[in-house]
Amino acid sequence: TSLGDMTAAAAMAEILLKTDDLPEWQRLIAQATISMRDVALTGQLAPALAVMEEAATLHERERRWHLAAISRFNVAELDRISGQYRSAIANAQRSVDHFLRSGGDAAELGSAHALIGAAHAELDEFSESLYAFNQAQKHSKAAAYEFELILLQAEALVDMGRHEEGSAQADQAFDGLGAGAMESALALAATTGADIATKCWEFNIAHQRLKLHDASRPSTEFAGLAHQTLTSSRLALLTGDASAWDLARAAAELAGRQGAKHVQARAEILVAAAQGSAAGLADAIARAALIGPGALRSEAAAITSVIHLLHDLPPSLLASMERCPEAWRPHLRASLENPDRRLRLAAGRLLDRFGEYADVPRLRALARAPGTARGDRELGKGLARRTAPRVFIHDLGRMVIQVGERHIEATGIRRKVAALLGYLLTRPEFTATREQVLEALWPDAPPEVGMNSLHQTIYFLRRELEPAYADQTSPGYVRLEGELLWLDPELVDCASHRFARSAALARADAEPADALATIELYRGRFAPEFEYEEWAIATRDGLHAAYLEVIERILRGHVATGRWNEGAEVARRALAVDPLAESIERNLIALYHFAGSHAAASEQYAHYAASMRAEYGVEPPSLESIVGGAAR
Repeated sequence: TSLGDMTAAAAMAEILLKTDDLPEWQRLIAQATISMRDVALTGQLAPALAVMEEAATLHERERRWHLAAISRFNVAELDRISGQYRSAIANAQRSVDHFLRSGGDAAELGSAHALIGAAHAELDEFSESLYAFNQAQKHSKAAAYEFELILLQAEALVDMGRHEEGSAQADQAFDGLGAGAMESALALAATTGADIATKCWEFNIAHQRLKLHDASRPSTEFAGLAHQTLTSSRLALLTGDASAWDLARAAAELAGRQGAKHVQARAEILVAAAQGSAAGLADAIARAALIGPGALRSEAAAITSVIHLLHDLPPSLLASMERCPEAWRPHLRASLENPDRRLRLAAGRLLDRFGEYADVPRLRALARAPGTARGDRELGKGLARRTAPRVFIHDLGRMVIQVGERHIEATGIRRKVAALLGYLLTRPEFTATREQVLEALWPDAPPEVGMNSLHQTIYFLRRELEPAYADQTSPGYVRLEGELLWLDPELVDCASHRFARSAALARADAEPADALATIELYRGRFAPEFEYEEWAIATRDGLHAAYLEVIERILRGHVATGRWNEGAEVARRALAVDPLAESIERNLIALYHFAGSHAAASEQYAHYAASMRAEYGVEPPSLESIVGGAAR
């Protein structure tokens, strides 16, 4: 059985069953072996499941833990092929527990974890699936079983849309297969291995892998004949082979007779796809989703190859795309290359909804293609705005432009480009007229020269934000329409605006809950690179006044409620930003005194007194009056 020669294994089992006085636990193993041979071909799963359950229960009762683990594993695998994924997980976990009871070094332990991972994947429980596969790798102890668990994980990865990773993992497994591989490994290679290659559009590899095992010879793979017929039908469908419908129908009928709903659900989708039936496809998708959502992702290549048939997406299909869009994107992209314009547009509309930023250029090309209807000429534009990297300008303190994960120092780009950006940040809703911009940044330039400079500066600003800027694919960070120039507030934000909003809320709250978060935003005065530019002065002074007001309100609250140490920390942070803020330094002196840090209060007072004398030539108020004033 371990070698995968189920014909010989079943023959031995039949001899054992004729033996007099055969112990019950051995009789059940023999019966289970014959059942395994039968269900690999055309046998029904329900009788085999009953035999496996009986064997598992007896082995558990007699505490034959290793045998119990194997029997329980077979129950779990039959559950999975039957489409009972939750039951499969429970039985596979019991198998793991039994393996651990038997010593924990069983060669099959990794396979049990892999089965848990495969069943979780069918339920779209991705984190649980990947964790189980990780456990499978950790407990893998035999090359024969390692091949199995690697292929199961590779298929799960591919069905999640991680094609490159899954395909590479499968290739690595095949590299280690070698000559003289066991029949059980070859059977899995010919079905699951070919499935992986087909879903990754490696059709030549899929054809080669299918030849590794003839499924008319029984193996340890339950419903192996139905599975291989399913694999062949999918490959035929995607390569335009006319045999696709006959093969899919044969797989569906065989799996249906066996009760192998895991295979049947997929085969019925392929039958409808090969037939070109919109109603049949919608019904097959709905039925498959009831068994487990993984079937839809597993047949994403087939479904998207005829997606234009579905004028309204079945709710279960739409839910699958929303829940795991990465599983559908590679196949939707492939459909964009199809010569059928109806299919290209149907795939394009879905990719516009579920795609990534990298899909924008291909969608814009589709939108501009000859014959595209008016309603599809905007394809890609909405996706560009939804998925574009957001821009955040750190403009309190040294100015840094953050585009996604990319950081651009304002001092590292053209000064006028940074100035234009900074100027727009000072305007309500980031918007200004052309005349306002010209007056602020090119006040002495003739109108024609100023306008040319403005257009050049916009050109460079756009390319700082988007190095590969193109008008058709840009999400539109910087907009110039008519007389108005603006930054799109859905795509662009800045520290100064966030601080202003937060400070306004803090003023309205007698005890602002997020006071520290508010002042943490203020790292320094607005855009110090443009300290002497007139357009920056009002914003800089207004923000700084708001900052000092918030700080003083917070400190008064801390004094009133006796939270002196907290208040001292706030004051120290504020003085690091503005060392010349006299009122804050007076508050810090008082807070040190109230907290019992008299030495610190005296030291801070000495600094304060020296500053007053040096800066203003006046004697400071006494320490006692500062403390007394704060107390009042």
